[in-house]
Amino acid sequence: MARIRAVVPGMDGDYLLWLGDTNGQFSVKCFCMQVELQLYRVPTWVVLTYVRKIVPPKVVLFLSQAADNKIAVLVNLQRRGVAVDAEAACALCGQATESVAHLLLHCDFMWGLWCRVIHREGVAWCVPATVLGLLQEWEALRRGTDVSLWKVVPYALSWSVWLARNGLIFNGEEASMEAVWDIHLTRIFWWIKAFNQDCPYTLYDFMVQFREVRLGQQRRQTRVAEWTSPPHGS
Repeated sequence: MARIRAVVPGMDGDYLLWLGDTNGQFSVKCFCMQVELQLYRVPTWVVLTYVRKIVPPKVVLFLSQAADNKIAVLVNLQRRGVAVDAEAACALCGQATESVAHLLLHCDFMWGLWCRVIHREGVAWCVPATVLGLLQEWEALRRGTDVSLWKVVPYALSWSVWLARNGLIFNGEEASMEAVWDIHLTRIFWWIKAFNQDCPYTLYDFMVQFREVRLGQQRRQTRVAEWTSPPHGS
């Protein structure tokens, strides 16, 4: 130990380090993630700290529950013993039984919205089977959108569709793809402005030129300067 301390100063003794986390500290959450990784051999989806600072907690909770197949769609309500119409179809498309994967991925209504997002990136995409699968591959689908904005898109779009679905079922409100598309972009703008009030972009920028928005960078402003020669003899 004396030889080691001579090479690595500041070591006063041995320490216990938890290798399951980069900071070396043990936590139950990190332990559970390591167990799941060993059992299922698939990466566990984790909500990023940055996302938690921007997206409202209830929206983060909603998408987390959707990834775990726990939100109150028709199929899950039937499993819980809730008295619902077993033959009822998805309220948005009327073509299939409402499951989590159908409502947030495969429904024609939602599929059209995802296609707009992916088309904006210029990517050819095959829709995953589950919401968890979507979240696990989401980072790899980004091409031109600002990385910070890209992280919050699934939250804004899924939450907007969920509210549109609830409004249609419980209040008889009309649900249109164009309205949901606009409100999901508006939500992203609200969240970003609440997080960073100095963001120089406007709602119009988010609605019309979303891919041109760059967070953390000031918009370039063209300055015009004129040069005049100094007085003769100076």
